[in-house]
Amino acid sequence: MKKLLIVILVITLPIVALHHFSRDFQTWTYEFFNMGDRKMVVYKWTDNKGVTHVTPQPPENNLPYIIQQISTNENIAPLATQQKEP
Repeated sequence: MKKLLIVILVITLPIVALHHFSRDFQTWTYEFFNMGDRKMVVYKWTDNKGVTHVTPQPPENNLPYIIQQISTNENIAPLATQQKEP
C-alpha cells in the first residue's frame, strides 16, 4: 500500500508543481480541458415578498429580472445595484 502511494505521489507531484509554476502549462491545460474563460448567465430578480434571487434560469411567474454575465475566471461577481425599500 505504501508503494502505491509513493508511486502516485511521484507521478502527480511534478505535474502539480509544473501546473502551479508554469504559466504556459496552465494555459495548455485550460485549453486542453476546455476550462478557458467562460461566461455564466444568471438572472437576478425580486419576488413579491421583496427577497432578491440570483438563479441560472429566469423566474417562472413573469416577474421582471436583470440578466448578468459572470466570468468563471474571475473571483468576484459584479456589484449588485442597491434597491430602495418601499
